[in-house]
This record gives sequence, C-alpha cells and structure tokens, in this order.
Amino acid sequence: MKRKLRNEKSRIHKHKNMDIDSSFTLDQWVETLEYFDNSCAYCGKTVELTQDHFIPVSKGGKYIKGNVIPACLFCNVDKGTKTDSEFVRWYSRQLFYSKSRLTKLSKFLKDHSTARSQI
Repeated sequence: MKRKLRNEKSRIHKHKNMDIDSSFTLDQWVETLEYFDNSCAYCGKTVELTQDHFIPVSKGGKYIKGNVIPACLFCNVDKGTKTDSEFVRWYSRQLFYSKSRLTKLSKFLKDHSTARSQI
C-alpha cells in the first residue's frame, strides 16, 4: 500500500506542474478511495486503481477532489474522454452497471465538485 501511495504522490506532483487547476492532495485521494470502498467506482472491482478524471482534462476537467474518481484500468480506458451524457449511455450498457454505484458516484460528484458534471 505504501508503494502505491508513493506512486500516487508522484502523479499528484506531476499534475501540479502541468498547466491545469490542481489542488488535489494525497490525503484527498485516500479519502476518495475510502468513499468508494477501495474499489472501482464504475465496476466495483477491487484491483489496482487508477485516477480517472470524470470530466477529462482535455475537456476542461480539473485535478480536484470532485473530479478524480478511482477506476480500474479497464474502466478508465474504456470510459475514455466521454462527456456526462456519453458516460451515462456508456455506463448503462455495461454488464457491471449498478444503479447504486451510479447513485454513489453522482452523490460524490455533487458533494465534492465545482465541476460541471450532470449525471
């Protein structure tokens, strides 16, 4: 676990050096992981998790607590740079679709985000 947190600390540092809004901290990442039960927010798997920008950086997403979601590599790559409406269509078609996970994700985004997500 310590090694994974070191890797995330390095990733956070990298984002702070990029030209994007980045106020996300390692403590916030740990809190986010705990909120989603250390599992992928989309499929629920408890595998190695990546940081998914719900609103992609390429579409104006910020590196803030309300926009960084734990996702397994498969979900992160498959979700790609989808917009909110594209995400809902994508997610509702997945075999792992879960209304309770979608509700939990929506609540997290609403409670922690200044982003414009509308799921």
